[in-house]
Amino acid sequence: SSVVPRMTNHNEKDRNSGENDVNESTKQKDNVDDEILPFQDRLDSFLDRPFFDPDAFEDEDDSTLLGKFARLVKSDYELAETLYVGIFFVVLLLGTQEVLRMQLYGDAYVPFVSKGAGSGKLF
Repeated sequence: SSVVPRMTNHNEKDRNSGENDVNESTKQKDNVDDEILPFQDRLDSFLDRPFFDPDAFEDEDDSTLLGKFARLVKSDYELAETLYVGIFFVVLLLGTQEVLRMQLYGDAYVPFVSKGAGSGKLF
């Protein structure tokens, strides 16, 4: 079991140099992927982070609004979910109404006033 050195001819060297070109272009492509990867990692970590973590509010005597909501989430999740969705849709509804009023009244728009400019009534 002796090791015999392998003899190469010029054709194999030419073939190997072509593989090196492919490897170099792959390395360049990997460098571009490495530049994108940190952004992708940051985006993934941002999207994986919870919007609201009730476990972060461990103090039962927390009288802030988020502390009370965290306590509600821990004690009655379904009710907390219903309240969250209801408040979310109310905010969306008010926002869309104001955007519609802004579009309708233009420069004469007064925020959160039900009777905007002019004689027309909207809502």
